Amino acid sequence: CTTWQVDTLPILLQGNEPGVISHIVYDQYDGITITYNELSSANEVTTKVAHSQLGASWRAWEVPNTRQTFRVDPSCIYASTVQRLPGRNDAACFCQLYSIDLKTGAVELEFVEDTVISVSSIMSVCRPPNSNTIWASSYPHAYVFRDSKWFRDPRSFKDIGLGFTNVVFRDNNVAYAITMRGLNRIRFASIVSVDNYTAADGEVTCGGLDMDVDPSYSVYDLLGNLHFANHSEGPATWQAPAPGMYMLIDNADTSKVRWRLAK
Repeated sequence: CTTWQVDTLPILLQGNEPGVISHIVYDQYDGITITYNELSSANEVTTKVAHSQLGASWRAWEVPNTRQTFRVDPSCIYASTVQRLPGRNDAACFCQLYSIDLKTGAVELEFVEDTVISVSSIMSVCRPPNSNTIWASSYPHAYVFRDSKWFRDPRSFKDIGLGFTNVVFRDNNVAYAITMRGLNRIRFASIVSVDNYTAADGEVTCGGLDMDVDPSYSVYDLLGNLHFANHSEGPATWQAPAPGMYMLIDNADTSKVRWRLAK
């Protein structure tokens, strides 16, 4: 294209005026997604997400308070939103993640971040190569989607002082993340287990530095470094070198992960 051309957003309702385009994404599936505000004749602002695939006609959905969109597979768009707390005039807010099914057009609320802070937003949604796992990172938490369910990753990145604003995976075990400290390279021993081992369900045990390790379990830190492997026939006591989150992985079935928080 050697000259600029004007493209139009989806058809607006009669009497409405187009507002401000706030976010535009060209994805790896040759799709374009635009987030924009639509202003009604009564001066009511509605946030919409519009999508066009390979030059096809535009489709639009109303997704309240959308900040940005992500596309990690051909059939779905994720939209992160920020909702202010009702009745408060400060910057306190919480974030929500919506999904838009491109086949059916259904808009679903995926989860709501339950931590209320002044800057709370889904910063990145991504998928490791050749993996069915989807990651959603926010500040201060990270979430993983597998088997049609979202789980909060017990390896809370907040606990190690990292507020992820963007994450990209090089492969299934190595990710690069922009954080409050700069650019970080993170190595995972394994993708987080989703066997209902979440902090909310009480599966994270808090205690001192001494930990009981079951037979045939190994202890790893958050960066995937092996600290201890129990090859005996009974439980063994291991002392963590420093406070923090540790994962106990079954040597025979690495999908089984337990969590210990050393204080």
